[in-house]
Amino acid sequence: MKYFTPELLDRYGSIDDAVADQAQADWEQASAEYQRHYKTIETSLPTKLREVLGRFYLHDARLFGVSLELPYLFLTLQLDTPPHEVLVFQYHLVKEPEILRSNESSDSCPYVEWLYDELEVKNVDNIVYLEHAILLTNGVELRIPFLRFDHLVQSPPFQSWPTGVATIPAVAARPQFIS
Repeated sequence: MKYFTPELLDRYGSIDDAVADQAQADWEQASAEYQRHYKTIETSLPTKLREVLGRFYLHDARLFGVSLELPYLFLTLQLDTPPHEVLVFQYHLVKEPEILRSNESSDSCPYVEWLYDELEVKNVDNIVYLEHAILLTNGVELRIPFLRFDHLVQSPPFQSWPTGVATIPAVAARPQFIS
C-alpha cells in the first residue's frame, strides 16, 4: 500500500490525541493523493472493476474465501452495507499474488474484513498489467497482479446480519465468468 499504509492506520487509531490528530490530517492528504492517482488510471481499469468500485462500498466487507486456481484468483466477500450482498471477484492473474504481513493486528475480530484498497498500473519488462492491493484487518496486504477482472453478485444469505458468521448458500456448479 502506498497511500493507506498499515502504519498510517495504526497512528489513526492511536489513543494519543496528538498522534491521532496528525494521522487524521495525513489520512486526508493520502485520500486526496489517491483520488488524484485513481483519476489518472481510471480509464485503464477493466469496465467490470470500475462498475464494482462505483456501485459497492467494500470497506468492512467480510472476506469469506480466497481460492487460487491458476491463472485465476477468486475472492468471496459479504458487504457490510445493506442488503449485504455476497460478491465473488475473479482476477485473471499475470503471476501469483503476493501476501505481505505487517505487524500483527490487535483487532480481536473473529473474521477478516476488507479495510482499504489501491489500484496501480504496472509495467514490468514491457508487460502492462494492473495490481490491486488490499489491506485486511488481520494485518495482511494482498497484492493481486491481473489483466482481467469479473464478478458475480449474489443475494444476501438467509442468516441475518450481523448476528454471526454468515452462511453462504451452496452453489450447485462453479460460477460461470466471462473469460
